[in-house]
Amino acid sequence: MLEGKSNATLPVADAARFKVYRPETMELRAGDLIRVTENGTSMDGHRVTNGAVYHCAVL
Repeated sequence: MLEGKSNATLPVADAARFKVYRPETMELRAGDLIRVTENGTSMDGHRVTNGAVYHCAVL
């Protein structure tokens, strides 16, 4: 989201240059499987890799 804005017009011609998503929360329980769909970094600084599957151990 653009700083200070809740809506923005995006250039469709440049769609390959950006991704649009909506942050959501979901309830997880110990034993649930989580599949990563994009490379990134976890909130505690660990690398997560696209396609990796993790077990939710403790909440």
